[in-house]
Amino acid sequence: MNNSQQLEDLAWSIEASQGEFKLILAKCNYLNLQNQLIQELQKVCEIEIQILRLQASERTLYNAIQEEFNQEIAALMIVGWESLPNLSKMFSSANQVREEFRNNCPYPLVLWINNQIYQQIMESAPDLESWGITINFSLPFDELINLLKSIIDKVLNDDLNVNLQELELALQDLQKYGQDLEPEFEANCNFLKGFIAYNKKRLDTAISYYQQSWDFWQKTENLEIQGKILYNLTICNYEKLRPNPPTPFPTREGGEIINCIQQILEKFKNAQRLDLIANSLSRFGLILQDLQAWEQLKTLSQQALEIHQAENNILKIAEDYLFLATANFEQSNFQEAAKIANQGIGVIHELPLLNYYRQSLFLILAQAQEKLQQYEQAISSLELAKDIGVINNHPKLYVKILNLLQKLLFQKTEYLEAFNTKLESRSIEQQFGLRAFIGAGWLKPAKNTSFVNKENISPEIEASGRKIDVDELLARIGRTDKKIIVIHGQSGVGKSSLVNAGLIPALENKAIGFQDNLPVTIRVYNSWFTELKKELLDVLPENLKSEDLKLDTQEDFILKLVEIEKYRRTVLIFDQFEEFFFVCPDDKARTEFFQFLGKCLNHKNIGSLRVILSLRVDYLHLLLECDEISDMNIIGDGILSKNVLYKLGNLTPENAKTTIESLTKKTTFQLEPDLIKRLVEDLAGEVGSVRPIELQLVGAQLETEKITTLAAYQKIGNKQELVKRYLGEIVKDCGKKNQELAELLLYFLTDEQGTRPLKTKVELEADLKSLLERDQNEAENNLDLVLEIFVKSGLVVLLPENPCERYQLVHDYLALFIRQQQEPLSQQLEREKQQRKIGEAKLNRFLKIALAGSVAAGVALTLLTVTAWNAAKRAETQKQQADINAIQALTKSSEAMFASGERGNALIEALRVNQKVKLAPWSTLDTQEPTTAALSQAVYLQRNEKPENKALALAVNTLKGHEGWVYSVEFSPDGKKLASGSVDNTIKIWDVTTGKVLNT
Repeated sequence: MNNSQQLEDLAWSIEASQGEFKLILAKCNYLNLQNQLIQELQKVCEIEIQILRLQASERTLYNAIQEEFNQEIAALMIVGWESLPNLSKMFSSANQVREEFRNNCPYPLVLWINNQIYQQIMESAPDLESWGITINFSLPFDELINLLKSIIDKVLNDDLNVNLQELELALQDLQKYGQDLEPEFEANCNFLKGFIAYNKKRLDTAISYYQQSWDFWQKTENLEIQGKILYNLTICNYEKLRPNPPTPFPTREGGEIINCIQQILEKFKNAQRLDLIANSLSRFGLILQDLQAWEQLKTLSQQALEIHQAENNILKIAEDYLFLATANFEQSNFQEAAKIANQGIGVIHELPLLNYYRQSLFLILAQAQEKLQQYEQAISSLELAKDIGVINNHPKLYVKILNLLQKLLFQKTEYLEAFNTKLESRSIEQQFGLRAFIGAGWLKPAKNTSFVNKENISPEIEASGRKIDVDELLARIGRTDKKIIVIHGQSGVGKSSLVNAGLIPALENKAIGFQDNLPVTIRVYNSWFTELKKELLDVLPENLKSEDLKLDTQEDFILKLVEIEKYRRTVLIFDQFEEFFFVCPDDKARTEFFQFLGKCLNHKNIGSLRVILSLRVDYLHLLLECDEISDMNIIGDGILSKNVLYKLGNLTPENAKTTIESLTKKTTFQLEPDLIKRLVEDLAGEVGSVRPIELQLVGAQLETEKITTLAAYQKIGNKQELVKRYLGEIVKDCGKKNQELAELLLYFLTDEQGTRPLKTKVELEADLKSLLERDQNEAENNLDLVLEIFVKSGLVVLLPENPCERYQLVHDYLALFIRQQQEPLSQQLEREKQQRKIGEAKLNRFLKIALAGSVAAGVALTLLTVTAWNAAKRAETQKQQADINAIQALTKSSEAMFASGERGNALIEALRVNQKVKLAPWSTLDTQEPTTAALSQAVYLQRNEKPENKALALAVNTLKGHEGWVYSVEFSPDGKKLASGSVDNTIKIWDVTTGKVLNT
């Protein structure tokens, strides 16, 4: 066997190093050769050698060894370095704790690595590397040629499951041999070099190598390989020419790409490789879609579908249906697009591998259904698409689904569901770097589209200078004299964002010393111990979860922390800790909490445990209670000492500028430098610092309105206008019918001093009732909806207190602004309220007069009845005539009131008289006509009436035909019809000119 001497040297080194730490670097560039060598080594070595295969989740080398092998072993080999996402961090950490290896790993340690990994060790762990010996294993020239030929065959046959790192090392080794190569093999090696360069996004280099390969193959008769080289060249040229950020593709260049595609398809056809035509749709479909070449896309998709159906290739069939449905939709063939999408969904199995196509087809189906005005079906299709979730590498697809769903739900007046959908969309955009600004919400950890479950420090945190704060906090956590840290700052300064999008991801991804971290975070304090148990169980590694695991008592919890201490550093994080004092108002509950913390911090077997409290600066004084508890004496100088407190302030103008540049850099939302400069100046103002919340609010509105230039910003006015519009967007989310309620609610969450009072729902209802007159049940339901939207938007915080919850604006900055903005609306409603009172007073005076008249008429009628007992018929006739005279008098009175400008009273008179006439048994068309005319005159001219008169119109008695009080009337635009709403739950449409009911 080749490499036999090197293998013997390795075996001897292992055997000679028993009982002591010995680092051996075994360099081998090829995994197959490495596996053969390991098997052979275990045969020739007299010592049993354990193998540790590293997992992508590993953070530190030392911990990985200790967790897997805590018993005595004779020797250890480590493989699997290729799977680690951040090798430099692991090697750097190992270098820092190298003495731990020497003290606690008394056995030879063999690291199987390739040349590239060895280079990283040299750069990141030079001290550790200097302790070791290196043994090189190589592949003979003939075997290297055979390896490269097998890789060439795989790549040319679209088998892209190739280890690029190994391929690159093989080509480097080939070059070291310095031997002449056959022209065909050299051309193919150039093809491989182009393949490597393309995967590294070095497009010019890739094009150059592909062109060199083409120079050889174009002289041959091999149409298949010619087509494949042109295929790769075309993709490189397309990506090089593609505008970034994406904009409509240049017409001339786009036409050249389409011509190249047609040329490639023709070569595959002449080579009788219809399968290559069909399979080319995967890449060409996306290109044709981007170039909006819908007819070509439809033709290619149909061809591919027929071929793949014959092969029964479900994955490719799904892709074919998607492109075919897309092409039809873009050509406005909505019925056909829906049909094709349904067919595609019908043949796709519910396999994770096909989820992207299922989700995409559901979206196309929903879009077609919306165009066909099948809104309920569209919502159902979108819900099915949403249930699939965010698919790896395709967050944009999920955002499209959410945005269309939000639009349809809002149209359906399901405002809360629509808003929840909008929030989810914004959150996904922020996490995956599709959106620059999040608004009033908290930042969440950034996610990598290649590893959806891998969370990183948010770009906002890094760019804003908060990375300095994260690093300082990590340093404090690593110190033995910093058992507890209290992060404090003003409202809106970014405490929760720092914790959730900065500190926690940093702790999860970076070891401190030789220990990995286990952050446990709670934000809800109603049952703080139950919540703490739940969060610990959620983050606990599988190797620390036993079947009989119980955390029923505080003692159980502390014992679990002792066990964790052997493997991880536990960091207990209590975010928004001011809420703890709201939900635990009594001393006993607070004392219990701080005694528990003290027991944890004082335990001799949990030395690395750290506690972090994050709260607003105006609640710091409440922490003084814990200084009276003996268990908390470990703090030393007290919980409010400089040794414990960590202040978080506003951003400097320079950090704010860097933040904006960084946030927009990786999105399509690009701001011109002059706009960034002006924006930072406006945000900093006279204070000279920038509030993170204000930066997010203003930035979010700029992004919503797509304002990217200084000229467009100046046209709007200033930052205040942008904040106003941002608030307006959230008010708009509450629905048109709730707009006035939402605006007033914001107003009542402020006070005359421009601060943020805490208010219960009952208090808010009373405030609103003083200005808004609505049905009580409707008002309560709408208030619940608006409050929930405000809370979820981040504008308002809900404080779960006892005996009832209270609401508060989230930031002091917004209070004064809202007060100034909503003051005019409040004053207007107050004026209308006073005008209604004036109108009601007029009505009451009228009714008193009418009542007095009715009493006098009753007395007269009684006297008449007594004196004319035997003249009943004549009396009835006289009464009828008297009623007619009275009605005529009231009618003339209504007309006189109208003529004198008292239109409100005229309307009341006319309505009451008209009702009286219709109820009279002797009523005829002749007697009804004058009163109908008076009513018509009164109501017709009410369209633009004053508020007090409109209020009177709402207060008049029941119109004939209603069985209850009329609470609302409204005129048609032409003034010829009147709509009346009654408490009898009916709405009637009246003809103003005749008084007849047209519809109910």
